[in-house]
Amino acid sequence: MALEQTRIENLFDSNMFSAYIPRELLIPRIDDPRTTQRRPIGVERHPGYVHSPKIDQIFSFIGFVKRIENEAYRQYLPALYTELTLFLRVIEDIVYRLNIAIPAEIYQEQKRGLERFFIAYRENAGRKIEWIGKIWKHQKFYLEHLDMLIETLKMRGRVFDFSEDPLYEEILLVCHGCADAGEWEAPGEKDIRCVANCCVKAARDGESKNLWSGDRHILNILKVLYADSALCARFPQIYLYSSYEPGNHSQWFPVEARAGSATPH
Repeated sequence: MALEQTRIENLFDSNMFSAYIPRELLIPRIDDPRTTQRRPIGVERHPGYVHSPKIDQIFSFIGFVKRIENEAYRQYLPALYTELTLFLRVIEDIVYRLNIAIPAEIYQEQKRGLERFFIAYRENAGRKIEWIGKIWKHQKFYLEHLDMLIETLKMRGRVFDFSEDPLYEEILLVCHGCADAGEWEAPGEKDIRCVANCCVKAARDGESKNLWSGDRHILNILKVLYADSALCARFPQIYLYSSYEPGNHSQWFPVEARAGSATPH
């Protein structure tokens, strides 16, 4: 496991808590109807969602099956449920055994996602279609266990919030200034604050950090920050690594991805 090969503290983005469909599984790759990073009004995505032309995350796939209620896809559900269970075991091992932490922004996003799910779960209780009801229950089981592991991180003091630090605000100002000037495709506010929190933690601890994410916006934010030599001199190096799919834990920053390797979504 790539996480075991470093002594540097590992900081997680939301999509590191997302299970991807294994490439060897004979699961059809369905066009993702949510084809843009901007979400439609009234539609909330699972916190770990990463923009992709195909539905490649298990939670998103079974959610798609649940929405369209097409029985032709039922045959794939048992294998996907098994993969979710295996993924929870991996995350449990990571939480209890490895040196990881998460920014408060990620913790809060996960909690909001869970809350939204349970609102929808209660609204859909007692559905007449039995197999759709079972999908809801499997999703509930998965999210409850994932929430328990994230709460374990909090109880162990592994959720950090340095939003009161002046450096945090300076990083926000730099990012907002680039966005206002139209110099980049502006990322979400959560992404900016997440990176700012990680940079301040590196500064406070006086040591480099590994940031794990599958989101190209995180890469763009780091490029903007490190273009400001005076700013980035105030915190140790932040290394950005991809999530396990599709980047296979590649280092995206500061070393450019090698030719032929996966690039961020």
